[in-house]
Amino acid sequence: VDCEWDQQLAMNAAEDILTAHPDVEVFIAMTDPMAFGAISAIEAAGLTAANDGSGIYVVGEEFCEESKPYMKDGRLAYSITCPSPWFSQTAIEVAEAVL
Repeated sequence: VDCEWDQQLAMNAAEDILTAHPDVEVFIAMTDPMAFGAISAIEAAGLTAANDGSGIYVVGEEFCEESKPYMKDGRLAYSITCPSPWFSQTAIEVAEAVL
């Protein structure tokens, strides 16, 4: 579901997904704030977000400072960081190949 990088939209989408698919096991979000929205929806539904198999796994991307408490308490299973130097180098290589 396209949530336009918005935490509230992600929470709303996760609520809809949980209603339609109560057996969902994993949420994958393109940003950690959207993952936080999914965690909020999970908790509002009386369910658990947990990285130990006892609840719904939630995965984010970008690993921001706000992610640390979620990871520490196990609600965010993991977050993938996107190293900008790697993306920059790749962009330069693609641009050179095109030129």
